[in-house]
Amino acid sequence: MNTFKTKIVKTIALLAATFIFVSCSEKTEDDGVITPNTSIGIPKDRDAKPNPPIEQETTHVPNIQYTIEKEKGYIIMRIDMTGIQDPETLEWIKLLGTGDKGQNVWVSVDDKPKGIEVYNNSDDDANKTITADLVFLVDNSGSMSEEADAIARDIVAWAGTLASSNLDIRFGCVGYDGAITGAMNLTTLEYISSYLNHSSGTSRTVGFDGSDALQLKNASPSYTTRGDSWAECGMAALRFADENFTFRNGSNRIYVNFTDEPNQPNGKNGFSVEYLNDQTNWDASQGTIHTVYSDYDTTFTVRYLYDEKPWLMSRYTGGTELYASSSFTGVSLNDLPVTGAMQNAYIIRFTNIDEFMDGKEHAVKITVLSEDKNVQAEKIFYIIFGEKTTQEKPDSGHDSDKNNSKNILGSWLFTQAIWLEEGQTSTESGYNWQLTFNADGTFTEIDGTDTYKGTYTIQDLTVDELVLNYEDGSSDSYKIEKMEKKELVFYDDNSYDGKKPGDKLYWRDTYYFKKK
Repeated sequence: MNTFKTKIVKTIALLAATFIFVSCSEKTEDDGVITPNTSIGIPKDRDAKPNPPIEQETTHVPNIQYTIEKEKGYIIMRIDMTGIQDPETLEWIKLLGTGDKGQNVWVSVDDKPKGIEVYNNSDDDANKTITADLVFLVDNSGSMSEEADAIARDIVAWAGTLASSNLDIRFGCVGYDGAITGAMNLTTLEYISSYLNHSSGTSRTVGFDGSDALQLKNASPSYTTRGDSWAECGMAALRFADENFTFRNGSNRIYVNFTDEPNQPNGKNGFSVEYLNDQTNWDASQGTIHTVYSDYDTTFTVRYLYDEKPWLMSRYTGGTELYASSSFTGVSLNDLPVTGAMQNAYIIRFTNIDEFMDGKEHAVKITVLSEDKNVQAEKIFYIIFGEKTTQEKPDSGHDSDKNNSKNILGSWLFTQAIWLEEGQTSTESGYNWQLTFNADGTFTEIDGTDTYKGTYTIQDLTVDELVLNYEDGSSDSYKIEKMEKKELVFYDDNSYDGKKPGDKLYWRDTYYFKKK
């Protein structure tokens, strides 16, 4: 079609809240309960017990990431979350699921118990990798000058420790005072270290860097709290990262907020800590916030919308807290509770979700209760599992040209492309590529300075595909990887002949969009 599109064969992968599929591939018994293939290791729902009641919460269930997976013909719900600590012993507990001796975690959907398989990162299974996207929110106002160098030094050392563990981790950073004064999108340890060491003191997190630096800089004025007061606001930095950074599909989203000030939204409700206390604003998949407060004085007078407790950002999302002196001495980020939370993360999987695929919210309740009752926690997440497609297979003769799936409707803006070929990766961003999908099955595409129109369909294959049929008779096919309310990801992969006879080489191109 044009120079950018000839480099790509597009495929869009749906995730979690918007996954589309045909449920007939799931095998059922006479009683309607799915009998999982033993090879996928998920217990039956009939063996699951109801979530036990808890007496009083002693800790918090962290926010989660949730995705829908297909495995050996089964549709599986996967929940990723960071670790849970015993508040008395400070040990990270090992979660045990359905059928395990000493079961200590239970999951229900709309109060229906689910048979769950649990994988703990501490199990160190080379076939399972837990991913994390970690963003540092750093107050770089004048009052932080005493601890700025120490924080940057410790962040770099700490990031190195995490990168060398069995986590698949990326790092990002936002600097703020009364405005967003600097940022770097999610990247490698090498690049985040370079960013934090490009200057000294509070200037370390001033300035925008990375391939999308200009885009981040242009977006930053919308997140200012400056006015009659300076108004340092970690919530503004959090919202900036959430709405502008490129997070990976299914990756645990983790934030660490470094500040010595109250959260100061300067009268703006959207930048208040209370914004996080409502799942309609900040849902389960948007991440957990951890707090490092470098001022032992926590007794300031709280004023809603003007001087708020920043550590409530952690308590509302299931994060942890660390308190330090203004000189940031005697503290190591390796001791930060979030370190253990990431290194002791979990994957919980269950199946038999067909009845919940109706495009409506369902209550997923996670209960954690240790045998000694030291650890008691419970949280309800409201999740849209997605909708079952009414389409048949493409070769069935069913007319699927008018697919009115609500999952894809609206306009999407390209943010980044990642090219992988022969083990080498490269990225591209800043290109003007927009896709708008209408309920009547038509679409409009802006690619550079050119505009194209046509119709689209979503086909149920081994990996669901979106097919764009252009008015000129050409078409593009996209494998669907992720489609959430804010993010769309599609990819294409294939093999090709190498220079030597018999050689087969591999490439994969992945494209990221955000909702306009």
